[in-house]
Amino acid sequence: MTHLRRALDAHIAMDAAVEVARTRLVLAEALALGAEHRSTLPEDARALLAEAHAGFVACGALLDLSQAERVAAAWKSHDAPLSRHDDGATDQGRRRR
Repeated sequence: MTHLRRALDAHIAMDAAVEVARTRLVLAEALALGAEHRSTLPEDARALLAEAHAGFVACGALLDLSQAERVAAAWKSHDAPLSRHDDGATDQGRRRR
């Protein structure tokens, strides 16, 4: 996860608002996937998700916003998977770039 935190720092330094929010979302998911149960979801994962959500709203990034909302709904509705996809697969091949 160090590489994600470095990427986040780089995007912040570049003032790349959408990429900052996207990186926060991916980092939140990575932290959540490391948690065994929803009740043990790290607080920094929740904070990162909230920051990503706010960033998408501020940028008007509607597709990214809907992904963040799916993650939040998944975290509220069941323990696992905690990613944005109900089948538990990673989002690497599914995200648009």
